[in-house]
Parts: sequence; structure tokens; C-alpha cells
Amino acid sequence: MSVTVTIKLDERERKVLAEAARRAGRGLSSFVRDLAHEEANRIERLTVRAQADGVLSYLAESAQARAEMELHGTPMGELP
Repeated sequence: MSVTVTIKLDERERKVLAEAARRAGRGLSSFVRDLAHEEANRIERLTVRAQADGVLSYLAESAQARAEMELHGTPMGELP
């Protein structure tokens, strides 16, 4: 489900984005929407990666967690 977001751009920003949209053969709204979509996906990937790194750090520091992984999960030597 999509929601509407209103943004304010100064004249310079609007001109830069409008020109980039024109060169891409797109309207300004769809161009900005796609930029926002791509950035949201990038941020989400970074967040997931940071969370995964936190889990791996915890596993590396916790003997009990390592033992649990060896017994019930993926052995530490097989983790990225």
C-alpha cells in the first residue's frame, strides 16, 4: 500500500531533479519516488547487515552462544 509524502525542495534542488528526470524520460514525481524507493532499500540492507554483524559479534564473544550454535545450529566455522 502506498502513502503520499509531501516534500519541499528549494528551486535549485527542484531544477536539478527535474533535469535529471527529463534526461531519463520521466516525470519529476516518479523520478523522486524511485530515488526514495532505492534509498529505502539501501538503508534496509545496511540495517540488516548491521544486525547480522551484531549477532556474529555476540557469537564470537559468548562461549555459551558458541556452544549452542555448535550443538543446535550452524558450527561457527561455517558462518560467514
